[in-house]
Amino acid sequence: MADEIGIHEMATSMVWVSTSSLSVDLQKHEWLLAERDGTDDKGRLKVIFNGNALPGVDGTRAKKISEKNTLFVDSSQLDDDQDDVALMNSFSAAPLVHVTRRRFRDGKIHTRVGDIIIVINPYTYVENRAYPNGIDYPIVGGALDKSLRSRFSRDQQPHVYSIAEAALTELFGPANAKSGTRDQSCMVSGESGAGKTEACKRIMKYLAAVVDIERHSADGGATPRTARHSRSIDDLSMEDKILKCNPFLEAFGNAKTTRNDNSSRFGKFVKIQYSGIGAIIGSRIEQYLLEKARLAHQGPNERCFHIFYFMLAGMGASEKKSLMLKDVSEYPMLNFGRCTTIDTIDEPQEWAEVQESLNVAGIDASNRKDMWKMLAGILQLSEINWEDKHSTTGDAEATVTNKDISQCATHNLGLASLPTLQGDVSTVCV
Repeated sequence: MADEIGIHEMATSMVWVSTSSLSVDLQKHEWLLAERDGTDDKGRLKVIFNGNALPGVDGTRAKKISEKNTLFVDSSQLDDDQDDVALMNSFSAAPLVHVTRRRFRDGKIHTRVGDIIIVINPYTYVENRAYPNGIDYPIVGGALDKSLRSRFSRDQQPHVYSIAEAALTELFGPANAKSGTRDQSCMVSGESGAGKTEACKRIMKYLAAVVDIERHSADGGATPRTARHSRSIDDLSMEDKILKCNPFLEAFGNAKTTRNDNSSRFGKFVKIQYSGIGAIIGSRIEQYLLEKARLAHQGPNERCFHIFYFMLAGMGASEKKSLMLKDVSEYPMLNFGRCTTIDTIDEPQEWAEVQESLNVAGIDASNRKDMWKMLAGILQLSEINWEDKHSTTGDAEATVTNKDISQCATHNLGLASLPTLQGDVSTVCV
């Protein structure tokens, strides 16, 4: 009770102050806690910040702030155990930022806002006192302990797995009661680098792991799929196949940007179909808004799509020779950003994972070969040099000057001849 009184007394003398009202050069707008120190003769609040709370602001002297630039502080907003912003007595941007910042500094990257989970990307693997067994626990090696599902229920600590668990609960009813209600959707949004790709992976991972433990129980305790290390593709479950599609989707649709080494440059909608008894029986993945302009140009310290770099780093010498491929430094479209390697990505290993992923998805060796020929042809198109020329009729034309390169592209793209290529990629201006 003493602690609650202390918080309440502090709250009544505290206010949220907008930094936009201070004469300080800031890169972004924030809300800071300050203590009331009366009012001046013009009715403006006088507030004192806690120490050096803000660069360029003397925290020991009172500042005069207009009432419109402050917000009331409620005691529930300062509760150190608060993990759900929706449970506060009053809500605004100020306490939302305060709670998420405080939790992040305590090592907790998840904050709940009702049915929404806010996740702050730590840009590192999380394993601290808030997550002593790592951020993915209790899914270890793909396996999930059935008894631990309850830790992701609505009244427990927030986690990205909580979203998946809530969807399953609404889809099938609580626990294992297969009393299906209605279809569910999980939306993951955020700015570039916020961690959308990783969050999606973990939601899918949880959905697959839960299905596996249900099958494990139904089979009378047979070894779960995640404990089997050597299995043929035909033996893989549907949830395994869905998870294994990620490598090639990311290779073809992700790229390095200045803010994120593995930024998704497309939108993705994954539809998972369940049977009446809770088994995954199918999936459909749709992509949209692919950033095609990245093929033609990238900014400083950015790259084209991963797949080109993976292919050139991981493909065998004989196969590269058959496709007439060269070193990554030879292709203009891969060098606009002057960043052909990434310390955090093992490109030969990623290439191997892409090959396995395509194989699992049912794309055979013949089709994969056609895909690599298409990619090689695109690279070779970026090497072609053009020369302005006027025809006998006075029309402006462009002709290919390095015909050896264009012949490589013609071969890989399956075009009949150089004139065919030139006609397909050039336009006569009248």
